[in-house]
Amino acid sequence: MENFKKCSKCGRELPASEFWKNASTEDGLQTYCKECGNVYAKNRKKTPGGGD
Repeated sequence: MENFKKCSKCGRELPASEFWKNASTEDGLQTYCKECGNVYAKNRKKTPGGGD
């Protein structure tokens, strides 16, 4: 049975497989889902100093 986790950005309850790994968190998963993380990264690249 797969574990579920709530995304801190969109608030959806999703399977753990929908979260990136993050060794610095208690459960070993990022606090936001992959979809929200991808949106964040895409928007960050559009901002000045946000990466090339």
